[in-house]
Amino acid sequence: MHTNTMKERLTVYKISTLAVSPSSHLIPNIPVGDKDVSFDGHIDVFSDNSEKKVNFVGKVPVQVKSTGVQQFSNSNITYIFEMADIANFFKTGGVLLFVGEVNENGEVRLFYKPLLPLEISGILKDFSGQKSRTIRLRPLDETKLYDLCLNFLRMQQQQPLAIIQHKPYTVSDFNSYEISSLGIINQEDLFKEQFALYGIKNNVHIPLSLATLEEIAFDRNVKYEVGDKEYQLFTKIQIQDSNLTLTLEDTFEINIDINKGKFTYGHLEVRTISAQLKLQPFLFDLFSGLEIQFLGQSFELPVFTEVIEEWERHQDFLDDLQSTFSFLNINPNLKLRYDENLLWQLHHLVNLVLHKDYSLVKNFNFGFFTIDLDKYKLVFLKMNGELHNAFSSIVTSLDVEIRCTNGERYKHSPFVKLEESVLATAINLNIEEVQNSFDLFDPFVNETVHIYTDDFCIKCINAYSISGKVELLELANYIYDKSNGTDVEKMESMIVNKLQIKAWKGEELTKEERRLLMGMRRDAIVNGKHTLCACVSILLKDKDEVSMSIDALTSEEQTILKEWPIYKLHLKELGE
Repeated sequence: MHTNTMKERLTVYKISTLAVSPSSHLIPNIPVGDKDVSFDGHIDVFSDNSEKKVNFVGKVPVQVKSTGVQQFSNSNITYIFEMADIANFFKTGGVLLFVGEVNENGEVRLFYKPLLPLEISGILKDFSGQKSRTIRLRPLDETKLYDLCLNFLRMQQQQPLAIIQHKPYTVSDFNSYEISSLGIINQEDLFKEQFALYGIKNNVHIPLSLATLEEIAFDRNVKYEVGDKEYQLFTKIQIQDSNLTLTLEDTFEINIDINKGKFTYGHLEVRTISAQLKLQPFLFDLFSGLEIQFLGQSFELPVFTEVIEEWERHQDFLDDLQSTFSFLNINPNLKLRYDENLLWQLHHLVNLVLHKDYSLVKNFNFGFFTIDLDKYKLVFLKMNGELHNAFSSIVTSLDVEIRCTNGERYKHSPFVKLEESVLATAINLNIEEVQNSFDLFDPFVNETVHIYTDDFCIKCINAYSISGKVELLELANYIYDKSNGTDVEKMESMIVNKLQIKAWKGEELTKEERRLLMGMRRDAIVNGKHTLCACVSILLKDKDEVSMSIDALTSEEQTILKEWPIYKLHLKELGE
């Protein structure tokens, strides 16, 4: 066996040989024998091979150890270093450790460990009572010595001793972070390796701590190739230890245990019709035993005959659902939470729409009829023994009249009978058809018609406050605009309601609108119109005046006001 001096000399020679190779941009200065305290030398790093002073990048301090072996290690190795040396490494901003395995033939395999202030600080804190510490090193042949030295200097600059010693920042001080590692990390070591965690402010990296990955997750459009077919699927990929999880189109999940060669699969609870239809051809191929290639990987499942038969039945059902959704003008990207109840609702819906199965309809008295679908509503009109999509041209063109007690009749929209809860949750709501129905008559022709129209618009605004559907505000505004150029446009209630729509949409009042409202409030105060004063003050965001106006109302008047959407607007402004 070789002497310790010979092993050290062979190891230093191996490092120096790598450093002086063509295009290395390095100059090694690692003597054998006399050494500095805790250090065995350094490697000068240049930006090119000219070795000019102007191209000098920095100096990497090194410590070199060696050990004799019968056979080279196939992976990482460990080596014991003295804590006194590690403390000195911290004082000088880190060190690049080398350990050479030397076999009987004098051949050397090098291993390395960049030890920087952030990691050294943790070692000194956690193992202060010990005289030595075991350090894990990686094979140098997995990377290039120049890249290793250059990255060492870069990360050394990002870890100033003053910040690491005094810790002026915490993780919560940052909104943006970065993790970094000096070396090449193999997949099997990915969740064992410690990374440097930096907080980023104004493009400056602030060292915070060391971090260990618990999982890796990313998403992107992935190309899957099956024979001569190609699928582009949005895929979320999670890697944790030996487990790989693929989530396809936010709809279907495949879990693969790489070590055990096992997998599980299933639909996610929340999904859309469009995503399921997009995935079906791919899933047929997947469970038909065909090889799937993606991201440079491939896998092949055995043939699942029962699953394929189930998929075929599901495909027929999805096709029926697509036709049903299209007929009812339902967005196929609507997210639904699938459980046994929803599946029953969907089957019932298909039977009702495509097969006219009305067995669950109790009677066919003329009027609107709703059915539940998850947390939503579907609205139909019962007419002549059939159900029609409530928001279709057939319903829009119906000749509907308001019958007054005095026998008078006035034309109106069939939709005025819909409740705000239905407007808020109806997924087959077609705003254009509702607008068309109000185009067929004058919604402000007289006081009676006006009252019904205003009531419907208020329900639209209330429905918006429940659902957040901006199109409901647009619908109310569309109807109110039909008063433009008439005396109705100048009515106090019309002004308040049109301006509250603007406020709900987050738009600021113009100077002219504010002057108009302040004039209305003065008149309201003089005439004792406390409800009007409260409404106007809400629009002016005058909280004190709102409070005083409400206090002036009777308890009955307060109850009525608090049911109006403008009072909900007030609560929203208060953050309640």
